[in-house]
Amino acid sequence: MPGVITTAGEFWNLSDAEKRKSHPVRMELTVLYYDAQWTLFWAESAGQGAYLPVRGQPLPIRTGQRVRLEGTAVPAEGLAGELIKVTVLDESALPAPLPLAGRVGDFALLDTRWVEGEGYVFGQSDPDPTHLLFSVLCENRVVSVRLQISAKEAVPQLLGGRIRFRGVYVVSRDPMGAAQEVDCWISNRTDIELLGWLADDERFKLPLTTLDELASSNQPWVHVIGEVRAQ
Repeated sequence: MPGVITTAGEFWNLSDAEKRKSHPVRMELTVLYYDAQWTLFWAESAGQGAYLPVRGQPLPIRTGQRVRLEGTAVPAEGLAGELIKVTVLDESALPAPLPLAGRVGDFALLDTRWVEGEGYVFGQSDPDPTHLLFSVLCENRVVSVRLQISAKEAVPQLLGGRIRFRGVYVVSRDPMGAAQEVDCWISNRTDIELLGWLADDERFKLPLTTLDELASSNQPWVHVIGEVRAQ
């Protein structure tokens, strides 16, 4: 008889043959992001971040809860709500976020972990009525901040804003395993805080510096205006 799966690591470390079998499940984990509509689920299990596939009926869980999942699952197919009993152990159990400052590109450390970062919003779109996408410049990297909202919730307008955000850091990789893009998945509007507006940044009140003067400038910040074109 297949052994009981008690952690997300055990869920993924089975052989391909074992993943196609039904296993008893008894896992305790913290929900970092759950989206029944897009069938997305990231959690912290045994101190590690992990993605868990879901299918079937939605699980009665929400971001921030510490839960126990009991039932059966075929790992190759994912966790089905009709086969899993959920017991809520704690309503507010999110871990302290890992700061992105100075290490936003540290994929090995940050992938699937709960993080906090700051950046400037230079793009905003709505893939559907319950999801928003913010393109955020966080230090030297673009982070796609994805916010789940209700269809009745007012849409925050953050284009041109400087924000602080908390969510699940997820790296997209190419077929060779090289990191390509970084997304930050967020379930709660309160995990995005508006810090100010780009137009109000004091650095934009500095005198203009021409491109010819950049090489000789000894200032930590310079104010330039121009157009960048890809060739």
